Amino acid sequence: MSAVLVDQVPVPGRPQLRLVVDNGPRPQSVEQPRPAMAPIVLTARGRLVVRALLGAVAVATAVAFGVLLGLALRPEPAAAAGAVTVAPGDSLWTVASQLTSPGEDARDVVERIVTLNGLTDHVVHPGQELLVPAG
Repeated sequence: MSAVLVDQVPVPGRPQLRLVVDNGPRPQSVEQPRPAMAPIVLTARGRLVVRALLGAVAVATAVAFGVLLGLALRPEPAAAAGAVTVAPGDSLWTVASQLTSPGEDARDVVERIVTLNGLTDHVVHPGQELLVPAG
C-alpha cells in the first residue's frame, strides 16, 4: 500500500502528528532524458596506476610465454637402454664406469642413472635393478 503526501493537516493538541490525506495516485511524470556522460579524466595517480597494471600484465604475459617456450624447446629425456642388477660391492660410480664410453665423464652417466630411476640419493643396494641410459 502506498500513500501520496498531497495535503498535510496539523492535528490539534499534538504538534508532532499530521494527518495525511491520500488524493489517489499521482500522474506519471515523463522521464527526463539523461545528460550525456562527461569523459573520464584521470589524475596523475590514476595514470600511474593504469601504467602499473599494464606493466604487470605485460610482465605476466612475457613470463608465461617464456615458460611455454622453454617447455616446448626442452630436450627429450634419454631413453633407457636396459637394466642392470647391482652386485655386492657395486656403487653408482662402478655401474656408471662400466657404461661410460671413451671421452665421456662418468659423473654425467651417474646423474642420468639417478634421473632415470628417480633416486633421491646415490646409494644403491645389492640386487637392486637400475635402468641405465643408452650408450
